[in-house]
Amino acid sequence: MDNKKTTDPNEKKLSTDDREPPLPDDGHELWDWKTKYDSDAWKIIKKEAIYLGVLLGVGIILLIINYLGFLYSGINAINPNQSKPEILVTKELYCAVFGFLGGTVYGIKILYKAVARGKWHVDRKLWRIFTPWVSLVLSIVIASIMSDTILSINNYGAALIGFFAGYFSEGAIGKLYAIAKIIFD
Repeated sequence: MDNKKTTDPNEKKLSTDDREPPLPDDGHELWDWKTKYDSDAWKIIKKEAIYLGVLLGVGIILLIINYLGFLYSGINAINPNQSKPEILVTKELYCAVFGFLGGTVYGIKILYKAVARGKWHVDRKLWRIFTPWVSLVLSIVIASIMSDTILSINNYGAALIGFFAGYFSEGAIGKLYAIAKIIFD
């Protein structure tokens, strides 16, 4: 028997640039498709995934509503004499909502990576549930800092800062804690 590798002449050769990135290494052998989690674990995992998906959808809907101007109209109708209400419903809201979305995306990423790598654990459920909300609060704090004239930034910059603040909120809170210990100790 000939051990030479035969190739199909019609097979397209892909350059390194044309290849998709490899799947994450989760330690499974090829063709080992059965889950290691039991049905009780999958019920909880599915609930967490649905919860995070709903939060992602709510965040996107809020952005669309704000983009269409409905939030501005509502706030202006409540208090027509408010000075510069457009700032309240644009820059700061974009920062806060994108922070919420950043934390939600981070929670989704952690959920699917933990499940895929066999590191999902029910004891981390509260962490995954509250991460988007902690990110929202941190982004609101950052938005309130931006509302001052010290940082003049456009809506896109506010959205970017909000998303990164939300996505990296865990690290940011650790840094804020270290700064607070220096200032207040």
